[in-house]
Parts: sequence; structure tokens; C-alpha cells
Amino acid sequence: MRVCVIGNSHTACIKLAWDNWGREQFKNSELTFYATRGARIGTLYAKDGALHSDEEEVRKNLGISSCGRTNVVLDEYDVCVLVGATPRLEEFVAGAVRQSRFYSEAVLERAWRCPMDKSLAKKLLNEIRKLSAIPVVALAKPNLAGEKDCKEIDRDAVERAGELMHEKCLALGADLLLQPDRTVRDLIYTDPGFARGSRRLIRSGNERGEQDFGEDDVTHMNESFGRECLNEFMAMHASS
Repeated sequence: MRVCVIGNSHTACIKLAWDNWGREQFKNSELTFYATRGARIGTLYAKDGALHSDEEEVRKNLGISSCGRTNVVLDEYDVCVLVGATPRLEEFVAGAVRQSRFYSEAVLERAWRCPMDKSLAKKLLNEIRKLSAIPVVALAKPNLAGEKDCKEIDRDAVERAGELMHEKCLALGADLLLQPDRTVRDLIYTDPGFARGSRRLIRSGNERGEQDFGEDDVTHMNESFGRECLNEFMAMHASS
């Protein structure tokens, strides 16, 4: 199975897990990574049968992460994975909690639709679909690392939020893969152990080489988290 992985800085944990473990674990698959920082991955657009960016920094980052490729030829792959392009689950949980109160269905629908409408996932999928009908899996942006007593949030609300994210992704033409249950703490947080030692793929100044995100970073996950995500993805798609 040939897999094209497109994403932002959240891609680092997946690539590190693949390079250090997954390549040997899943020998019948090959992953190619196309990553750059933040919203810059949203500069990709369809042109001449591939996804391109006009930004020099993005092309350089794509070349570093993919080992030399500066545009994405989707026809070379069997499946495409988007990493870090969806909203976080918590953005949908807020709407799910309100559902049990006094808000109208119309208000709730707008609240749930807006996070996805403004997402990188929607923008990237629009460009991908101009080129290809390739299956796309959107790996949900990880919950923030931490722990908290969420008195207003129950498991039903979180499950409903996950269903809403699935519905919105399907409407855009992608399957959703939520973060693995083993990585979750207190319903909408990531176990802090999966954030310790998180690393960048590309150093500040766009230099090749890994670099720590820093001890205070709670948004990016480490290689152990990447392994959990690879296992989930491969369990669903390795037979392709």
C-alpha cells in the first residue's frame, strides 16, 4: 500500500514513528510525507495533475520531509492521509454539550459546521478532489495534553462530538480517524506522556534535522503517539 501523508507540524510524530519503527513493522506499505508548518500546507493547490505551492518555504519543507519531492502526485498513491488539518474534538464537544440544553437545532448545526468549514481539511480536500478520487483519511488533530475534571462533559457528549466530526468529514469526501483511545485522558485531553519529548521534523530556519518542541508544548505529540496512530491506521487499511 502506497500512502501519501500531507500535513503540518503534527505530522512529525507520525514520520518519526514510521522511520524508527513502522517501516519494519509494516513492510508491505510505503509512506511518503509532505509536511510544512502551520497553515502553510493550505497553500497547496491543484495544477497539472499534482498539488503545488507557490511559496518557496513550503516547497523546501516538502522536499525535506519527502526526501526530494516538492509537489504531490496523487496518482502515485493508493490512499492519502491528512494530518493536523481538522479541528480538535473539543471544538465539537462544546456543541454536543449545548445539545442537551436549550439551543435550537439550527444554532447547533451552525456551531458544528463552522469549525470544519474553516479547516485546512476542507481546503485541502477541495484541491485533492480536483485531481483524484483517491481515498482520503483525515487524522484528527490531537487533543491538548493535560488532565482536568470536566464536570460538564460526559462520555455521551464526547461520542456525539466524534459522530459529528465523522459526518462532516464524510460530507467533504474523507474518512475520519480519531486519536487512539489509549492516548486519551479525561475524555477530551491527551495523556501528557504522549507529549513529552515531541520533536519537529524541520529546525527553525527551515534546516533539515529534528528539534524538540519544548517542555511547555502541549499541542504536539511524540513518537509513541505516532506509533499508536500508525497501528490504528494500518488496522483499518493495511489490507488495501
